Amino acid sequence: IKTNQLHDFQQRTCATASRALPIMGKCEIICLLGNTGCGKSSVCEFINYNSNNNDNTIIAINRSSEELEIDLSAINKLIFEYTFDEENFNKIKLLDQTVKEQQIYWIVLDCEVDTILKRIQTKFARGLFETRKALSYYQQRFRHLSAHFGLPFIDTTQLTVEQVSDEVSDVVKKYSEYYRQYRRMGTQTLNYDFIQERDVENKLYGILNTYDFDLITHLPEYANEFDDIDKRKLFIKWYVNNNLPEIDHRRNIVKIGDYELPAVGTLLRLVTEGESKKVYKDVSGNPYTMHLAFIVLKSTIYSHSMQVTGEISNLSSVRACGSQLFLEMMWRNGLNHSYRSINCNGIIVSNFIDEIPPVEIIVKRYCEGTDKNSFYDILENEEIVLSNQNGEYLCGPYIRFDWRNPNHISPTTRKCLNRNPYYYIYEEAVGKEVFFKKILTNKQYALPVGDKNITEDLLTHVMNTKRVKLSVLKMFMVIQSYFSRVNLVIKDVCFMLDKKGEQFWSEVNQDCMRITAMDNSQNKFDKDIWRAGGLTSREQIMKKWNDFNIIFTAYFMKNKFHETELLNYNTYFYTQEINQLLANNTLKIPHNSRELWLDVRGKNQRRVLVTMDMYNGQPVLVKSSQVCEIHSDGNYWQAIKSIGIF
Repeated sequence: IKTNQLHDFQQRTCATASRALPIMGKCEIICLLGNTGCGKSSVCEFINYNSNNNDNTIIAINRSSEELEIDLSAINKLIFEYTFDEENFNKIKLLDQTVKEQQIYWIVLDCEVDTILKRIQTKFARGLFETRKALSYYQQRFRHLSAHFGLPFIDTTQLTVEQVSDEVSDVVKKYSEYYRQYRRMGTQTLNYDFIQERDVENKLYGILNTYDFDLITHLPEYANEFDDIDKRKLFIKWYVNNNLPEIDHRRNIVKIGDYELPAVGTLLRLVTEGESKKVYKDVSGNPYTMHLAFIVLKSTIYSHSMQVTGEISNLSSVRACGSQLFLEMMWRNGLNHSYRSINCNGIIVSNFIDEIPPVEIIVKRYCEGTDKNSFYDILENEEIVLSNQNGEYLCGPYIRFDWRNPNHISPTTRKCLNRNPYYYIYEEAVGKEVFFKKILTNKQYALPVGDKNITEDLLTHVMNTKRVKLSVLKMFMVIQSYFSRVNLVIKDVCFMLDKKGEQFWSEVNQDCMRITAMDNSQNKFDKDIWRAGGLTSREQIMKKWNDFNIIFTAYFMKNKFHETELLNYNTYFYTQEINQLLANNTLKIPHNSRELWLDVRGKNQRRVLVTMDMYNGQPVLVKSSQVCEIHSDGNYWQAIKSIGIF
């Protein structure tokens, strides 16, 4: 049954009209990919057979075509493979033209799951792959494929078939050059050199030979501490910040002040930089990248509490792999992250989130870190911490909101040091560790600040705190539900979400949580290794984080979603963890926290009486008091398994 259902699902994700394609001479071909119920078949029908819409120079398909010699089956199978299985996942390449040199355009259609469920309920019998659990997961997998290959991603939820068809056709008719540019921006091939080559500042560096250094404003107070700084870099940073790129579509150029760059490819502008990553936006005017961010992870590590920082070769790749694994956990459980795709080079394609609340949300189950170091004798207080010596809180996991302060401020101006536009130019010039010792530990130039706890009441108009709490508690238990299967415990974790509290946007990996083995070894897989050992612990933390990635790569490869979790499509691992928490008699969970957990898990289900029409011991459909069809192969147990309520 499982094999048949999988085959049926693959056909539906790439099914098209049965009529012969109207191929007339050389044409351009659109290949549609996407979840069941996104409208692929209807769009193909409209494009191919609506004489008012097409002159037969464009053909749309969403299943393999012998006539066109295009095989889509391998592409659709990718949603059953995993990005962290890099060797096998990257074997699949998308062809940009047929053997007859016809151009191929690949497009992913998307649709909200609630809308899909309404669309498909009357069209065909629903199986495993038409359940909410499956549709939510594969929606994320197709979203990932669009970013992995660099494919236009069209949301059909609020659009008519004609409107979707117009957007699809416009990829060929209006935006073919932008399409080709975006095809080169997929994470399958995206690397650091590509980003650097298309960085606007680097392009200006190659053409700007004369400049007036005295024009630069707001140089940092410590500028005179360094002699070997590239002044041209500083000037270009100042120039770009004061002359934002402007697109001249008529002349096909991008103007930056007095300078002009040809708008014939991707142009990236660095919009923000932090301790661990750089965030770029494409300023070339490409409609397929305008809502995306391209993020480069740095191979850096930092502990504010211990005031120690450093660079570790290839750490960005290790963090990237960890993030891939946690994204898989999120996708399996209906949680949303802004990251669409991450590759092994530490390059991320993400939704661009314009308004970011300056708030970090912490979920803590054990008295570790800030709590242990801030509250005198808290570990000895048995009304707060369990007396079993492991530091678990009596109230169960709790949520703390922290206001995101700068790591360091200037003692003179009280301004955030790394908000200075030239901060990272100076740091890069001398090296992170040298810069830290010379500037950030020097009280003349820097005072450490760090995040501080803030009451939820003050955040009422900053973000949807109720929705945030539900999201982070669910995510916490999702993580623990997988950790339990490999004998690990999550002690605490920090997240960052959008204003609505529905989308995570910060890295979720070993860097943002405390992870300990359940066995007596108490092995750690988190940044406490760095906090304790500092610069001497480089090799140890790389080993532990790699070990963690190996553990979960093996777990997910052995427990593929469609072969394990999907089979129980109305249950989730995390709800079992919540049930265990609520049933733990050693804890005293406050009423308000218990209500939150019940909201995350879902309230107790009511008893429901279900009846089934039977005739001669076989399940049947009855219409107007007449038996019209025997279903489920005449097996009533099979019929029960197919009923959505179960």
